Amino acid sequence: MSETLSAEQVHEIVQELRDANYQTVGQKFFDTRITRLNAAGWVLGVDSFPQTLTHGRRGHLLRTPRNEWRNLAYFYNRQQMVKVWYWNNSATSKQHALDLAKSAPAPAGNYITFNKSK
Repeated sequence: MSETLSAEQVHEIVQELRDANYQTVGQKFFDTRITRLNAAGWVLGVDSFPQTLTHGRRGHLLRTPRNEWRNLAYFYNRQQMVKVWYWNNSATSKQHALDLAKSAPAPAGNYITFNKSK
């Protein structure tokens, strides 16, 4: 029998994932948490989309605009109709964005929140 996790409990687990030091705890720490969330019906979803950049990192105008891939990762429970936002990042390609969300911990400083669908 699998456990039932509320959005608040998933939010705490996601907060724990975000605050963990990857070099100290290792990949097994993240794998066990993701497995627990999957067993409770929470699935990792990733929305990737391109974003056109007209300014560089230091604010200077670029000669030619370039595309950057943005990635929004979240845990979703279909029965409860709740999303717990995990993190967002930028990547060089869509595949790179998907790989970052699935295999790397969330970088510090990014938002984590949850909302309930009506």
